[in-house]
Amino acid sequence: MKNENTRTIHEHPNPNSKPERFKNPVLKLNDRSIKTISTDFMRPQQVDRVSYIILGCKGMSCQGLRLVHYRISGRKSLVLDYWIGGKGKKFVLPDYNPDTFNVRHIEKRISELRTKYGNKHNLTWDLDINHGEKVEKISRFKAQMNQSSSKSIKEVIEEFYKAGFPKIRNDGTSPNRNTIRGLGLYLIGSSVSGSVGNDRSKSFTLTEDEARNGVMILKPKFNNWDSVFARYPSQFNPAANEGKEIKFHRNISIYDGPLSIYNISELTTELVMKYLSITDKASLKIELKLTLSYIWNFAKNRGWIPGTPINPFTEVKISKPTKTHMTEWNKKEYTQDELH
Repeated sequence: MKNENTRTIHEHPNPNSKPERFKNPVLKLNDRSIKTISTDFMRPQQVDRVSYIILGCKGMSCQGLRLVHYRISGRKSLVLDYWIGGKGKKFVLPDYNPDTFNVRHIEKRISELRTKYGNKHNLTWDLDINHGEKVEKISRFKAQMNQSSSKSIKEVIEEFYKAGFPKIRNDGTSPNRNTIRGLGLYLIGSSVSGSVGNDRSKSFTLTEDEARNGVMILKPKFNNWDSVFARYPSQFNPAANEGKEIKFHRNISIYDGPLSIYNISELTTELVMKYLSITDKASLKIELKLTLSYIWNFAKNRGWIPGTPINPFTEVKISKPTKTHMTEWNKKEYTQDELH
């Protein structure tokens, strides 16, 4: 029979006692040691990760390096501890990988960091690694964005036709069909019979809507403009023209000529003038200038020219000829006999 005056006394840990502190294990900085690592995650309770001190790094360039082994994922994360401005910080390196980020890669990466942010005379750090790497990453991202957003003249022409040949003022309309046909000869088609440019320009028909906007309608055998340019690609081959002087030809369209490989942002006044020099006729120069203006403004409106675009056509002046085939009639007068 249970005695009500008695009670079971359970042993409780002393609430004032501190838990036993375990020292971090050590690890050699070589691939064999890291590959064969065997971590005891019971300390004495189970923990999710264990941090290893790297042997031989104190007083060396890898000073501050440690490896963190995760129990569930098995990751071997590399962390570089450093001091800057009186504060301790850490920079996380890529996880250890015997193929892509082994000891050789680790040492090379730390050396690069010390070259960029470390003190040349000792093992301290003059600049914050995390801040420096963040700024560099942003710079790379901006450069990549500029590079990906900018397009070659060839690509701009393709997008220009996909957009329906929009007007320079970008108001959602297109020029009349005669303008599209005329400027299109300089952009994608050549007047030379049997040329690829001529076939390309015959892949669609031209009509007009009620507002007199030119409308291009692809012929049935073409699903879209991509199929047109896939069937009739640019005929300019940079490899075949390597080392040769770049020359523009009157009978070759922009899409099929050397101008097509230039980035649209490289279309400077000098380059425009060089291209216009393919002819001496002022009327033709005006048409060529207008053609380039269409695709340049289209690219500008699409944000494909980085920075603040400077209009390359502002300083392009085309002088009217002082003499033409009608010049001799300027001072001709009817005689009295001819008037009566």
